[in-house]
Amino acid sequence: MRYEFKWGKRIINLAFDISSKRYDMRYMRGITNRTKDGLYCVFLEYDNIILPYVEDELKRLQAQFELSAFLVVKSSKNSYHCYCFDKVPYKLYREIQDNATIDKKWVSFPINHGTHNWVLRYTPKKNNRIKPIRIVYSEHSKYQQSRPHLLLVEKIFNISLKSHNLDTESNLYIGGYYI
Repeated sequence: MRYEFKWGKRIINLAFDISSKRYDMRYMRGITNRTKDGLYCVFLEYDNIILPYVEDELKRLQAQFELSAFLVVKSSKNSYHCYCFDKVPYKLYREIQDNATIDKKWVSFPINHGTHNWVLRYTPKKNNRIKPIRIVYSEHSKYQQSRPHLLLVEKIFNISLKSHNLDTESNLYIGGYYI
């Protein structure tokens, strides 16, 4: 389209194209890692990495930060969501993220958009059903664990997980985003 305007002694020309494209956007539901008392469960998202590397890194993080067990869930080919229900302060959670080779876009999105809580989806993406595949056990039990996060993950994936020192909370934040 082209428009010409006269404004006093000036002539202003405008030219632009208008196009549209239909996107099939789907809403993904997930669990946020923020707890009602302002702490954070340790959620990590790995993309394009083989499972043995993920397991090795989780073991290193468990030793380095005295974290308890991680549930590893396969989200798609060579992509994994890892849940540790230990509740840690924000600064420590960010330090754990900085010491992991996790998806950096997943890390930066909540910071850049001001939510400061991370979401691991539990709805399928591109018909890839999310399924638990492994538990990486640990000898550590330093931190209190989030009861509502643990119970929801057990219900979603129809599994039973070992726990220790559960909090008394009964609510959690559910989040989501469009893809």
